[in-house]
Amino acid sequence: MTLVVLLVAIFIPWLFAFPDDNNAYLNMIILLFFILDIIFSFRTSFLNEQGDEIIKGRSCAWNYAKNPFFMIDLISTIPFDELADAGLI
Repeated sequence: MTLVVLLVAIFIPWLFAFPDDNNAYLNMIILLFFILDIIFSFRTSFLNEQGDEIIKGRSCAWNYAKNPFFMIDLISTIPFDELADAGLI
């Protein structure tokens, strides 16, 4: 995931400097990696208050869903530029 974030740090300034339709494919690939990160985060175990590792899928998903980082991840994954181009926002 660190590699994807580094790629985004390089790609975003490149996109603004050299707008091109071919960049849309790279943008979608990066978006796919961030969506996969959300999916993996739903399946990541966590430690409860007693220090026990919780690995049950539903509990892991609920723990991530009530975490503030879930909302940040979700909002940052929405392709607002694609929605604006389609006239949906």
